Amino acid sequence: MMLEVYLVVAAFICLFFLLLSLKNSATLKQYSSSPHRASGPKVSIIIPARNEASNIGRCLDSLLCQNYKNYEVLVIDDNSTDATWQIMKVYRSKSDKIRIYMGLPLEEGWNGKQYACQQLAEKADGDILVFTDADTVHFPASIRWLVDTMEHHQAGFMSGYLYHEIGSIGEAVVVPSMYIMTALLMPLWLIPEKNNPALSFGIGQLLVCRRQSFDAVGGFGQCRDSVVEDMSLARLMKAQGYKCVFLDAKEYIRCRMYTSFGSAFRGFSKNLYGALHQNPAFFCGLFFVIAGIVEFPFLHFLDVLLNGNGNILLAGLPVILFFSTWHLTITDRKLNPLISLLYPVLFVNIMAIALISFMKTGLGKGVEWKGRLVGCHTKTSGGEKKP
Repeated sequence: MMLEVYLVVAAFICLFFLLLSLKNSATLKQYSSSPHRASGPKVSIIIPARNEASNIGRCLDSLLCQNYKNYEVLVIDDNSTDATWQIMKVYRSKSDKIRIYMGLPLEEGWNGKQYACQQLAEKADGDILVFTDADTVHFPASIRWLVDTMEHHQAGFMSGYLYHEIGSIGEAVVVPSMYIMTALLMPLWLIPEKNNPALSFGIGQLLVCRRQSFDAVGGFGQCRDSVVEDMSLARLMKAQGYKCVFLDAKEYIRCRMYTSFGSAFRGFSKNLYGALHQNPAFFCGLFFVIAGIVEFPFLHFLDVLLNGNGNILLAGLPVILFFSTWHLTITDRKLNPLISLLYPVLFVNIMAIALISFMKTGLGKGVEWKGRLVGCHTKTSGGEKKP
């Protein structure tokens, strides 16, 4: 009897996940609009590059092909040990839209990406600042679309999901974990409507700020040691009363975040505990949800299928509902639908990533990333609301 009650409760929770994902999918489509303007406020594209010799050329090529007129591209070599700087110099000679800088040595108390971005932000001339990664590729209308969307929503801060290329099974069982927030937790339609910092979300591959709002919250200086600078900046914006939106950028920007299981696992280990607000209760809650709502019902369903010792309809209900949620999420991101079949493996990996992230970035010195240790140090405060 207890098992049956448990499965019914799990099914209701999975139904909530499905309804949330359906609403979020509709919200992403609703928020996005087609670009139309050829010019407008000046846009500064800001790119931190540390050991990005294999990526920076594609990124800059794509940014030189934009059909928006009033923009500049600022790139900083964040103390690379490869040929990043030499490649940047070649692109500087191709266009006067590109400005390149050699980064200062990392200051104590800062994480590297925030420090690099802050250096460029102080040199940027744009009214709109677009922080993006060196491994992104921007389609020709991406800047037009970003400006139009910011103006349409009258937003002070914007972020969104890119199209994430997945080239191997190893990536497929790790990278989609970044969609957990919008599949299981975050009601995206409330982000622009409520001033609660908990209702904010950012992805570091695309952070768009009005210059005024960025300066007013203190830029990256207020989240200088955060391991999740994207989410911390989003929370700062929301805490000070700026309108924030999260939308779908997959038609305009693409990115292959990692190229192997190992690199993806390390990358998410660097960020996950910070994404949980460095909160042990959230960490335990994540384990409970995955183990109790995702993995156990799946294993029980397999047992019923193979051994016949249970009600197959009741056993299958939470599995079908959760698979539908994850399949919707995967197909909404235009990924291979077969990836959704791997969800039991992916969620086991998430548990392992969360545990390592907690032990290394929460309790330990951090995770090594591009020759630096990245770990959680302090929590970012929201600050005072703007008048």
